[in-house]
Amino acid sequence: MPDRGGYRSGYTFVLIFALMAIGIVLTGYTYYLNYERNFRTKVESELSGIAELKVGELALWRRERLGDGAVLFKNITFSALVRRFLEKPGDADAQRQLQAWMLKYTTAYGYTLVHLVDTQGRMRISVPRMPGSYVSSAAMNVTDILRAGQVGIEDFHRNTPDGPVHLAVVVPIFDDLDDRRPLGVLSLHIDPGIYLYHFIATWPTSSQTAETLLVRREGDDALFLNELRFQKNTPLNLRIPLTKTEVPAVRAALGQTGIFEGVDYRGAPVVAAIRAVPDSPWFLLARMNTSEVYAPVRERLWQMVAFAVFLFFGSAVAMSFIWRQRSAHYRERDKAEEKLAAAYKELKSIIEAQPDILYVINTEGDLIKWNSALEKLCGLSPETMMKRPAVEFVCEEDRPTVYNGIKEVFEKGSAFIDVRFIRGDGALVPHLCSGAVWKNPGGEVLGFIGVGRDITERKEYEEELKRSNVDLEQFSYAVSHDMRQPLRMISSYLQLIELKLADQLDGEKRDYFNFAVEGAKRIDRMLVELLEYSRVGRMGEPPTWIDSRAALDEALQFLQPAIAEAQAKVSIAGEWPSILACHDEILGLLQNLIGNAAKFR
Repeated sequence: MPDRGGYRSGYTFVLIFALMAIGIVLTGYTYYLNYERNFRTKVESELSGIAELKVGELALWRRERLGDGAVLFKNITFSALVRRFLEKPGDADAQRQLQAWMLKYTTAYGYTLVHLVDTQGRMRISVPRMPGSYVSSAAMNVTDILRAGQVGIEDFHRNTPDGPVHLAVVVPIFDDLDDRRPLGVLSLHIDPGIYLYHFIATWPTSSQTAETLLVRREGDDALFLNELRFQKNTPLNLRIPLTKTEVPAVRAALGQTGIFEGVDYRGAPVVAAIRAVPDSPWFLLARMNTSEVYAPVRERLWQMVAFAVFLFFGSAVAMSFIWRQRSAHYRERDKAEEKLAAAYKELKSIIEAQPDILYVINTEGDLIKWNSALEKLCGLSPETMMKRPAVEFVCEEDRPTVYNGIKEVFEKGSAFIDVRFIRGDGALVPHLCSGAVWKNPGGEVLGFIGVGRDITERKEYEEELKRSNVDLEQFSYAVSHDMRQPLRMISSYLQLIELKLADQLDGEKRDYFNFAVEGAKRIDRMLVELLEYSRVGRMGEPPTWIDSRAALDEALQFLQPAIAEAQAKVSIAGEWPSILACHDEILGLLQNLIGNAAKFR
């Protein structure tokens, strides 16, 4: 009979595999629905954000244009100038001043045309000058503009059927003496192609189909106001009847706002965010083709299908492998865990046994790991030290050095710094610290690992050596200074004896006296040189950048008699650099070197 326990175990594995397959399908389907919903929400949020941003900019642009016109509205000075010009058209000064006002709006504010229309609709003056046959929309609407009595914006229009599209800021001008008496209308023309169309067409991210539309309602149509991405010559030409509610632009013209799906002017399926531009008849649409919107969703669906198939086969293979290898697997895993634990324990004991301090700092400069040597040094508990800024463990004077060292580690990969740590009793302990960048296997920088060695003994040795050098310097100075006096006395007495015994000295004895005097003088010169050497570094001026060639020329000038006497020749080759040194010491050095060369040739 077959082993019933084996059959039962096989049935269990088949049941587990079936449950896994059902779980994979349900999980994948749920994940896909959530991904599709979240992605749709994200796209709608992006479209809404772009629409809100552009609507805000358009509203601000309109306010700025109205602000330009408000400068001239009921401006007593400008109104008086207009009245003066209209009453006396031959007044050249009034015409010149009026043109100067209007010229500022074309040069400083970017308006393409500024002209003045009187109450009868006749254009009286323009900048730049326009032909007499030119008829503006302000001339045709002057009565309505004056009746409104405030600065306004004439919407997108053409003055002639085949003329260019533009907008205009219209400013009613009233008499400065009687603000109820109208004088005319000042029209500031705006070419939307200079800024407005470019701003509307700009999309903040890379997209193959995204587009921004500006529409308004005109009669029973939705009228497009800007140039479109996929169709040209559309401003004030492209119209869509309001009966085609499947078109988002029609919904916008009907006053609806929000997120809509439909077809655009080409008949392509789109998703659009619609917003109304405040204080205007305009509606703005930020739209994108649904094919582009849902392309990542479709790609994710195929990825999930492929992944599910892979999981099916992978699960089958895994179950089979587990069935055969589970016992060996568990044994090997236990052995590996034991080896890993032993290695970790050994590594930890080695680190803890180190007399040097070891620490790990993250990219924010916080301490996250350390060994017991650092705890003993600082005298703090692990809870107190965790995630504290590393600079808090060194004295305040050395903290700039720590900041620079951390920066150097992240820039160059390693650094060495000499700092003083604050011991638990408040004493400062000097350490020489080095650090290296800490990265994960993927190459991401996680922080850096540092090591610090106590250099108290080295510092004390350096201080002792420094004191010994000072004592030796003082001793050499004292010896060279004190020995010169008896030498001068010996030399003087020898010369006196030579004078008193001049008649009794023959040539050989006189040479003996000369040798003794010359020897005393030579020892005195040696003591003078020793005295000068002992003063080096104690009383010289601070180093400065000097021209070494200029110092050489000065030394040669002083040595000219000695060089001439020795019949020596000095050759100078190459360029001499500027050096950081004391001028007098370099001058003395060059004089000694060249003087000795000439003397001991």
